[in-house]
Amino acid sequence: GGGRSEGGTGGVGSNGANGTSGGGDGILSHAAGVACWLNLYHCLMAHALLTFGAPLGGRHFGALHRSSVYALADGTFSPSDLEHTVLRARLCRPRVGWVLQQLLQQSHSPVAPSLAALGASLSSLASLSAPSAGGVGEAGAGEGADPRINFALASGSRSCLDCVPVFRAETLNAQLSAYAEAFAAVFIQVDAGRRLVTLPKVVEWYQADFTSSSHPAEAARAVAALLPADSPTRAAMEEVLGARPKPTVRFAAYSWACHARLREWQ
Repeated sequence: GGGRSEGGTGGVGSNGANGTSGGGDGILSHAAGVACWLNLYHCLMAHALLTFGAPLGGRHFGALHRSSVYALADGTFSPSDLEHTVLRARLCRPRVGWVLQQLLQQSHSPVAPSLAALGASLSSLASLSAPSAGGVGEAGAGEGADPRINFALASGSRSCLDCVPVFRAETLNAQLSAYAEAFAAVFIQVDAGRRLVTLPKVVEWYQADFTSSSHPAEAARAVAALLPADSPTRAAMEEVLGARPKPTVRFAAYSWACHARLREWQ
């Protein structure tokens, strides 16, 4: 199993121009809230990897994510708690079997009441302006849910990038787009000669975040539309996806092996 990595989180606040709601009451804006919780997730994940080392397989991967915790005023929270209770509050549940559900779910122990309350009332993901594309933001699990969150959550796995940005409220949308492009450049493979597109496993697990269709090709089109207009990966995907006869779209295997540490993405 995993261990406990405890640290004080203190109060959450921001002095940035877009950091608060503007009412002078210290309430975080939507973008500031998402940036704050993404940064806290990655801080806790990096701390856990440095403290306990990279997990040895899927079972240890799940234990690390559920058992490494920080203390909050009224309880504790783990990376899994932050992911499923807050950051994925408006997104779909993973489309996986029971065994993987146990690895990907939140902690078994009760989450801090304040965190649970935040997840229950969270509207921050709905306010992010994700690029629109044939059902994205309309057909997902939550109205306006931003599927780029799936790429932004760096779990430490080698199926994620080994670096993460420090997200900021005033540049959050641009950062999510740039990071999605960096993620896609590494983990989306396009073979024009074979008319083959290989998507990361996370898109299969959370396909309903991207499109209401169950067809892999529609997921690929939705992912391509999320990338910046000048993205080379997007251009390559759209060329193959528009070819005839129809291309093949498949999903890569997920790696439970982890990076030794997370570093800051520049």
